[in-house]
Amino acid sequence: GVFLDKTSQTIATPGTPQVVKIGTTGAANGMHLSNSGTINLEQPGTYTMIFSIELMNADNQIHYADIWLKYNGTNYADSNTRFYVPARKDNAGSNGYTVATVNLVGTSVANTDYIELWGYVDTGQALNAASASNVYFQAAMVRSA
Repeated sequence: GVFLDKTSQTIATPGTPQVVKIGTTGAANGMHLSNSGTINLEQPGTYTMIFSIELMNADNQIHYADIWLKYNGTNYADSNTRFYVPARKDNAGSNGYTVATVNLVGTSVANTDYIELWGYVDTGQALNAASASNVYFQAAMVRSA
């Protein structure tokens, strides 16, 4: 499947984890979206997931974001990755950006399994999950035979 979201996702409360919203299905192939961020896996099997999220920092200090996978509502072991986002360069709006890209492999055991991407940012007040004009989130998943 291929899933994406092109909306800016402002972190509601820095220091509090929140689900990464996914609003569009590019190709389903045995999976579907629900609840604005849940990818439902319709067939058991081993999946490879590759995701990219553009992170923006409008603050004058470096901040970080942790991004991880939840499987059936539980944190998936060893899936967390920390990304540091550079400070903005000046007061004229030259924000700092980082593209967070991760490749994960996991196994689904039931046709009711689901996954979600979750994110956490430090106490930086201006860290968004996207900029105003780019693709913000993309995930591609492939089920191995």
